[in-house]
This record gives sequence, structure tokens and C-alpha cells, in this order.
Amino acid sequence: MKMEATKPYLKATHEAAYAVVSESFGWHVKEVVLHEGREVVQGVPSTIDRWTEALESRPKLETVGFHVAVALAGYAAIRRVDCSKELMLDAVKSVGLDWQTIEGYFKILNLEPGIKLAAIYDAVAEAEPVIAEKWKAIEKIARVLEQDHRISGDDVRRIIQEESRAQSGIATS
Repeated sequence: MKMEATKPYLKATHEAAYAVVSESFGWHVKEVVLHEGREVVQGVPSTIDRWTEALESRPKLETVGFHVAVALAGYAAIRRVDCSKELMLDAVKSVGLDWQTIEGYFKILNLEPGIKLAAIYDAVAEAEPVIAEKWKAIEKIARVLEQDHRISGDDVRRIIQEESRAQSGIATS
């Protein structure tokens, strides 16, 4: 019998997707933390500059697609979770901060609307295959986050590697 998704699990899935997509793009994740007591969970330090002080500068035009793809990854992941319509609507509200981040990138780069739209479509095309391919790792990371509210970047990478080996049929040691 399949368990019904919970609000904490959806939030954890959102953050786990950021971590997995970030790692897939070669961005080192130090730690993912769920901060309870906020309307929206924030996490994945060292990935998007809004979440930590010690980060790379805002994206340049040639890298904005990757930044937008990470920002959209949380939403793309929660869309895959089977849950009630009310719970999904609640989870989608948290995407507002993601859009604020994306708009911040576009504002700094002074992009025209058509270029912004193309960047969003390109970002979705970058993020969704990663999420589909690494869904089991996202689920496993989300379960750890839901329970412990924290996971190290090393554990994120270990889970991604274990799930990649399992998918390819290689036994883990």
C-alpha cells in the first residue's frame, strides 16, 4: 500500500531536487537543510546565492539557463509526487520564491521578454530529464530530509552514486 505524501515530504522533495540538479550541473552542494517555522523551506547552501553568503556571483548570460533550471527543479519534482490537490496547491505556493530568484537573475541581466521565455523553456529542458533520470535519488534524499531536516553534500553525492549504480545494474559495496 502506497503512503500518502505529506507536506514535509513535498518540501523535502523540492529541496532534494535542487541538490540533485545542482550536483548534475557540477555545482558542489555542501548541505541541504529544511528550516521549519518558515512558510517556505529554504535549503541547498552553495547552490543559489540567495541561500548563503559564500557563493559565486550572480549568473552571466551564458550560465543563466543552469541557474534557472536549478530554481525550477523543485517545482518540476513536486509535480511528480502523487498527493491530494490541496496539498499540491499548498506546495506550489512555495514556488513563489523560486520565481523571485529567477526574476532577480533576469533583472540583473536586463533580458528582453522573449529571451527570458526562451531561457525558461531551455531550463525546463535541462532540469526535467535530470529529475526523471535521478528520481529515485531525489526520493531517497527527500526521505532523509523529511526525517532529519538536514543532509550533507557528501551524503547527497553518495545517494546519487548508489542510485546510479543500481539503475545501471552494478552492485553497490
